[in-house]
Amino acid sequence: MWSSRIILAAAALAVLGGCGFEPLYGGREGRLVREDLSQVEIAPIEDRTGQILRNELSTLMHPRGGAAVQPYRLAVTVTERKSDILTSKSGFSTRTNYIATATYRLDGGDGPTLLSDTATLTSSYNVTRSDFATVVAEQDARQRVLHDLAKTIANRVSVYFRQMREGPRAP
Repeated sequence: MWSSRIILAAAALAVLGGCGFEPLYGGREGRLVREDLSQVEIAPIEDRTGQILRNELSTLMHPRGGAAVQPYRLAVTVTERKSDILTSKSGFSTRTNYIATATYRLDGGDGPTLLSDTATLTSSYNVTRSDFATVVAEQDARQRVLHDLAKTIANRVSVYFRQMREGPRAP
């Protein structure tokens, strides 16, 4: 049983190694990408939702603190909305989607926009008869979406830095 799992894992690693797969943060280039991320100033984002998103981004991009010199600037705007997806026979909502959209722009030291994109994520939660339970469920859905948005933005910025360091690839 264990030997078949080991053989399967070894085969999977061999296939990944043969296709040119490299971890984003692996090796020398990965270390340089992490250094690049520490050089990104994360601009303040409006409202409580923006504050949560900025804190998540800071945790992901500056795990050891930001660099003294930050030649890059990440500006993010976030919008949020709710959409009822299930209703009871009486017309009351029983399940709601929490949807957050982040538009972000990475600018270089001399002002040009290096990367610009939008990310939208959704999380659902139950609406119950208990107001407290519904509020807690909504806050949890919000926290999950904002954490995942921060991961999405940080990953896309990391990919940009990695591609910038490697240069254009031949098809």
